[in-house]
Amino acid sequence: MSDFEFLDYKGSKEMVIKYTPKYTVRNCPAGNAPFSGMLQIVYKPRKRLLEFGSFELWLKEHIAQQELLIEDVAEIVYDALVEVLQPDYLTLTLTADTIVHATVTINIDTNHN
Repeated sequence: MSDFEFLDYKGSKEMVIKYTPKYTVRNCPAGNAPFSGMLQIVYKPRKRLLEFGSFELWLKEHIAQQELLIEDVAEIVYDALVEVLQPDYLTLTLTADTIVHATVTINIDTNHN
C-alpha cells in the first residue's frame, strides 16, 4: 500500500509531531477537474518517525497520478500512515481546493493506544 519510509524512534514519549505537506490529484471523477491542497498530519510516535522526503515522493508518485475523490485521498493517506507508523495517536486534516466548488476540509482523528 505505501512505499514511504520511516525511521526508528526511541525518544521522548511526550513528543507530538506536526507536519503539513502539499499534495495534488490529477483528476476528481465527481468534478472532472484536478485539485490540490494541504495535509496536516499530527501524530504521537510509538517506535517510528515519518521520513518526510520519501512521504512527499509517495504523494507525488502514488496520489498525484490517480483519479480520486477528495474523500478517497483522506482515507488512503490516513490508512497508509497508520499502517507504516503505528502511532499512539494520529490525526489527519486534509484541505482541498478545486475550481468546481468551495474549499473542502476533512478530519480523521483516532487514538491508537
